[in-house]
Order: sequence, then structure tokens, then C-alpha cells
Amino acid sequence: MRLTLQVGVQLDKQFLVHTAPVEWQFSLWIHFFDRLEVGEHFAYRAIAERFRACVVPLKVLTFQDYEAEELLKEYLLYLEEKEILVEISSCNYRLKRKMKWRQHSQIFS
Repeated sequence: MRLTLQVGVQLDKQFLVHTAPVEWQFSLWIHFFDRLEVGEHFAYRAIAERFRACVVPLKVLTFQDYEAEELLKEYLLYLEEKEILVEISSCNYRLKRKMKWRQHSQIFS
């Protein structure tokens, strides 16, 4: 199986979690995004619950666990830029199109 183009994306806030990008993004894709139909709506709290289940936040005295969700917010913005989803109202999204399969065997972009 080849991963989608949007799995394995390096983001600026990745330092907030121990979990590798390919792991948590694949988990979101297989357990959340791939189950949605195009045009279906979802709430931020639903994807945040899945995100919290698949990442290990960085444990530093100055960080709170909820701060790791900044990484999820950054990923959702990335997916908006790639026209995969759109925020239709505060914390509510709509899937615009399914994530595309890679056309070659490269794993990371």
C-alpha cells in the first residue's frame, strides 16, 4: 500500500509530540479521513479526540498536554491549503475531496 500525499508531512510544530508525522497522520487518515464521504462535515472535537489517541505529547515542564493540539491545527490548515477540506464555521469542517494516492514509490515528500 502506498501512502497518500498528505501523510508524512513535516510541520513546524512537530516538536510538540514524540510521535513521528507518518504515524499520527496515517492514524488520522485511516481512522478518520478515509471514513468520511466527500461533502461530509465533522467537528474539530471529533478529530482532536482521534489525534489525542494517536500522539504522545512532549513532556516538558513548560508545555501542557493540550498544547500538542497546535500541531493538529497546523495540519488542518495544511489540508485546507491542499484543498482537502474547508473550515465552514468555527471548529467545523467539510471534506472537499479524498486524499490522493502517491503516484510513485517515494514514501516521504
